[in-house]
Amino acid sequence: MKKQLLITVFFFSFISVSAQQRKYPQEVIDLNDRATEVWLRNLSNKDSIAEVLNLLDKAIALDQSYITAYGNKVNILLSEEEYDKAMKTLDEAIKYNPEQHGFYLLKAKALEEQGQSEEALAFYKKALETCEIKMKKNPAVGSFLDSYFLKYCIYGIDTPASEVISAMPTSFTDEQRKSITVFLDVVGSFKKYKDVFIKNGSRPLNQKKPSMPQKREDGVYYVVDELAEYPGGHDAMIEFVSRNFRKPANSKPGTVLVNFVVEDDGTIRDAEIMKSLGKEIDDEALRVVNMMPKWKPAKVGGKVVAMVYSIPFIVK
Repeated sequence: MKKQLLITVFFFSFISVSAQQRKYPQEVIDLNDRATEVWLRNLSNKDSIAEVLNLLDKAIALDQSYITAYGNKVNILLSEEEYDKAMKTLDEAIKYNPEQHGFYLLKAKALEEQGQSEEALAFYKKALETCEIKMKKNPAVGSFLDSYFLKYCIYGIDTPASEVISAMPTSFTDEQRKSITVFLDVVGSFKKYKDVFIKNGSRPLNQKKPSMPQKREDGVYYVVDELAEYPGGHDAMIEFVSRNFRKPANSKPGTVLVNFVVEDDGTIRDAEIMKSLGKEIDDEALRVVNMMPKWKPAKVGGKVVAMVYSIPFIVK
């Protein structure tokens, strides 16, 4: 059985990629949002994957600078081990967006997954070079964290969390500082992060992937055999959110990302904001998550386990 990984904050290269400065056509944004919704609803359904990729291709065709759609498409192709298609998409993304270090990082990931470590190293270095240029121009959380991650990938420097926190730019807001601290608390080290980033580590092309699930030190899983599920399924969860979420007045459009743990008894705990739209709307998203009923817990090897889950609240 294919392991299922709910990709959330653990591709933080696209925290910076998705924090876009320019305005994009609403039709492009809507296509990407629709693709995200379909993907989260049917993670293992082949027909839904084709639909998601079609929606993302439409978004890209309308605006080749819309990097979020490229990033989503590549991550899905990599999760399906469609390496040739992923590499072709990355080449196109880099052609139109050469300043986005996340695309070089994803290309390095794709090469390393296939056992091509030397080729991957060249793209890790290109990603770091591009990332450092970006940091000088406009420091951001994603590029800040990526610079440390890339130094581990290239030089083996696993910077302690305390040093990362002390090096945060003075221009970072309290919210940005909190997001970095939360990330470091969850991941623990850049070495551990790479184990997740490159699935189960670098390996020769013919070598079978290890089947051991990945989890945090406290026993909470990221990768499971059966995902945790809201009672009644995804549609029931969407209905629950629609019925209970109260959009604050004058709230701006965008996406709030909430991470939480679904315990082995189905209870929800440790809900936290991973992508913010402002205090009022963040608090409302947390309120809705925390009032959810017990879920059907995740399973690994037939046993119920706790897992990290993520819900995007798309505000229009």
